[in-house]
Amino acid sequence: GSKVEPGDTVSVDYVGKLLDGKEFDKSTPGHPLVFQEGVGMVIPGFDEALEYLKEGSKATIIIPSSLGYGPQGIKKPGEDSYAIPPSAVLVFDIDVLKVTKTK
Repeated sequence: GSKVEPGDTVSVDYVGKLLDGKEFDKSTPGHPLVFQEGVGMVIPGFDEALEYLKEGSKATIIIPSSLGYGPQGIKKPGEDSYAIPPSAVLVFDIDVLKVTKTK
């Protein structure tokens, strides 16, 4: 398949987990995440990892906190608890479904 490059529109299925295996996010079956690569629509580590993949690739990527949500983490809406703890390392299982080239 086509290699993912900055500016491409990418369609992926994914599951995001913490190192302890706790799932914090995933795409909905039949409704993949669609975004433009390399323009800041996803966390930096996700963008960076995808540029090593091609359409049809499946991978597990490990993203350090500095390329994820950093020391602030992500709080649950309306709560004081965290959906993603501060300085969390993230693990994503991803399936690159489609790459639409911009050129």
